[in-house]
Amino acid sequence: MSLFALVGLAGLGSVVGDVAAADSLYDVAKVSVDTTAKDAVAARNTGMAQAEMRAMNILLERLVSQSVREQLPAFSHEEIEDLVSGVAVRKEQTSTTRYIATLDVRFNEYAVKQFLADNAIPFSEERAPSISILPLMLAGDSVTSEGDVGWRQAWEGLDLSHSVTPGTILRPRPDLAAATVKAALSGDADALAAMQSAYGYGGLVLAVGELKGDSLTTQLVGEDGAGAINVSLSEAVGGNAKLAAEKVAAASLATLETRWKMTRSGGEVPGVRRKPLMRSRRFQAPKRPRARRPKCRAMLLCWSSSAA
Repeated sequence: MSLFALVGLAGLGSVVGDVAAADSLYDVAKVSVDTTAKDAVAARNTGMAQAEMRAMNILLERLVSQSVREQLPAFSHEEIEDLVSGVAVRKEQTSTTRYIATLDVRFNEYAVKQFLADNAIPFSEERAPSISILPLMLAGDSVTSEGDVGWRQAWEGLDLSHSVTPGTILRPRPDLAAATVKAALSGDADALAAMQSAYGYGGLVLAVGELKGDSLTTQLVGEDGAGAINVSLSEAVGGNAKLAAEKVAAASLATLETRWKMTRSGGEVPGVRRKPLMRSRRFQAPKRPRARRPKCRAMLLCWSSSAA
């Protein structure tokens, strides 16, 4: 019998703190945690802290250029917690020693800006125009949206609506042919135009995954906020294709964000992977007297699997 017991279903309007508004750069959604500790309360507290730290990394990736992030040391949870205005729980599982959850973290916009200013960290809030993203999996002469690796699911697990390069996930039309996709990947302008016509106006990026040996490769083709794009990424499967899909999808979003930021800064637009922000040295923020911002810490119970 499993040690895990799902807690009950709650109304979707309930949140921890104030995390109701959508599409803010200062909201970080779909943060996954899996923690263990001596008891359920400690595991939950550890998971919440871990989610806030991960969310801060994501927020900094949105606001701060890669060249600046590479120079930043690590932040302590005490510093990050003071910038958080609330946490909402999408779903969670608990046992006597383990906590698994998907959380949304909202940061206090004013507090974050003040924190960055106090520490002389330059940032930008400029966002790209929203684009459409069409995840596809190629396997020989067939094309699907999911495949065996959970490709579409990996993209839906990304927080696209709050990104500096916001996007909407599309589904392929039933009549989409693999030959058309392959032509678009090879740079055929007519094939790309046909895809654009079939899937609406505005920027469209095809995110085409393909298993090649022990690697999952993806090619991003089309047009994003920075202009024409043709970038390839890959990840070793290593016995866990779904995890590889999640990593490649996350790297793809990081590439879109980096391209946009490089365009706005006037630099050469690369197709690069994101680098980790955290460093071993603790960040020492200047100390000053201030009142602690009140935060609600009541928990929202998880959604049932059917509501996920």
